Amino acid sequence: MNSLAHKSPIVEGILLNVFSKFPSNIKRNEKHVLNTDIVPRIHEIIVERNDLQESVIHSKKEPVIISQEVSPVQPVITFQSTNRPKKFVQQTQTLKTNFSNLPSAKPWESYRRIFPILKDPLVTHIECKGPNIPIAVVKGGRNQLTNVTLTREEIDEYLNSISEKTRLPLVEGVFHVLVDNYYLNAILSNSIEPSFIIKKNFSSTTF
Repeated sequence: MNSLAHKSPIVEGILLNVFSKFPSNIKRNEKHVLNTDIVPRIHEIIVERNDLQESVIHSKKEPVIISQEVSPVQPVITFQSTNRPKKFVQQTQTLKTNFSNLPSAKPWESYRRIFPILKDPLVTHIECKGPNIPIAVVKGGRNQLTNVTLTREEIDEYLNSISEKTRLPLVEGVFHVLVDNYYLNAILSNSIEPSFIIKKNFSSTTF
């Protein structure tokens, strides 16, 4: 009995409560019979109490699972602008240039050699019949020869410069152009030497 009371504090309390109700003058040597109404079923109480303690211990060990409602993932909706960037079209305006009004740079040796003839106000026509042939002019209504000659390279240089200035290509045949207030007619051919005729434009006296 003592070992059972030491194992369970509940049993020990019940035993103390039972023995406290008996008179203190009971002798140990005398045998007494305990009333069953006073003494409860100790065994049943102990068993029920132990079951209760074990249930409490198991309830502490078992993890408590709390159900959590998982909200559905909301899809992320992105809006893209449907307005496409406008393409800016650069408008260019073509400027028509009258090359006859442009001042000539006169960088060529051939032009430097015939420039005094073009400068003479009495000269109306200038004719170059080919390389190394004296240039003929019409001055004061009369045909005259000058001591100015041009080589084949100088003639080609002069005609190419006129072509670049007027942006007109040199093709085989007759090359006709108005530049620097005079008319130029040139004959180009692979079989003969090049030649040209310059006629002044008297509507303008600027050279």
